[in-house]
Amino acid sequence: MGCRLFLRTAKTGIDVFCPLPPQVVTALGKIAVEGDWYFWDGLSKPRSALGVYQKSLAKVFESAGVPRAYRHTLATDVLSHGVSLQTVSSLLGHSSIKMTERRYSHWIKGRQDKLEVELKNAWTYLDPVAALSR
Repeated sequence: MGCRLFLRTAKTGIDVFCPLPPQVVTALGKIAVEGDWYFWDGLSKPRSALGVYQKSLAKVFESAGVPRAYRHTLATDVLSHGVSLQTVSSLLGHSSIKMTERRYSHWIKGRQDKLEVELKNAWTYLDPVAALSR
């Protein structure tokens, strides 16, 4: 199945397992780790661990030239490549798909536009009147 990153969302407490791309797994393999965790020593309280994680991850993103809005970028990129809203909602740890719809409604409009273009293109191969009468 490959490597996955375990996340527990802060607001909802929902556990999410996010698959990691091979290049990320390779990069993580080059980091010296003491213990079982990359961004936590396993000893501190979860709240302080979250702060350490956020600071560490910010440094990683900065050194890699990745924008800080990575979560939003990831969500819109995977949505634009056909991943379902339900799947993205789960990945983001939203308690409701409605939350995802509200946050990404600007993108959903673009998705609708793309759907309409694809459907109109398909009409050149289909007889829409015959399809509706079935």
